[in-house]
Amino acid sequence: MMDVEVEKKKEEIKLMLKERSKPVRLAQLKALERRLPTEHRIIPKLKEDIILREAGYRGEQSLDYYLNFLESQDFIFLHDLSLKGENGFFFQMDTVAICPQFIAIIEVKNLAGKICFYENTNQWIRKYNQKEEPIPSPIEQLKRQRMQLADWFINYAIPLKPILELAVFTNPSTYIESTSSTNQTLSRVILAEHLPTKLDALKKHYHTEKIKKSEQLKIATLLAKPINR
Repeated sequence: MMDVEVEKKKEEIKLMLKERSKPVRLAQLKALERRLPTEHRIIPKLKEDIILREAGYRGEQSLDYYLNFLESQDFIFLHDLSLKGENGFFFQMDTVAICPQFIAIIEVKNLAGKICFYENTNQWIRKYNQKEEPIPSPIEQLKRQRMQLADWFINYAIPLKPILELAVFTNPSTYIESTSSTNQTLSRVILAEHLPTKLDALKKHYHTEKIKKSEQLKIATLLAKPINR
């Protein structure tokens, strides 16, 4: 495929994907809140859920800002993917990056405060406003998404590609701390402002092209199909 045709196809994909839109679930929760009486017993929980989902959406938007600083032009980004897995259930991914060297699943977290990873217990703790609370492991979440995406590729007869995992914290006040001596876990956990540098570095590390441009576009098109959402 000629470079002109490749660039044209990329633009078609961008138009097809459009900008990152507000999550459907968030819109549904807000609609439910408007319909319910203010004294309804589920209103407090509903408001809490809306606040969390709005924070997550703002985090995803800030991620898009940093992606503009990528040196490489070989990436195609797909946002808010919801794919049907082997078991018939859907799994979601905040952002998927596709380049000739690898595919990266990017999980976005918008949490303020200190995020601590304790290697001996494999636990993640958030310390904020003089409170401590456990949070779900972003690494375990990414592992599940990686396995589900690999199965999805097999289901569509797409040869398996290198799939990398990145947990990105977008809140500017976040501080990440770990007891790990090797930092193998934290190599997949970064702040949003470091994402462009991280992706460019991974491209250089995985320098061998494993996904041809035509295949890169084919995968992106298939992932973006409305049938998968």
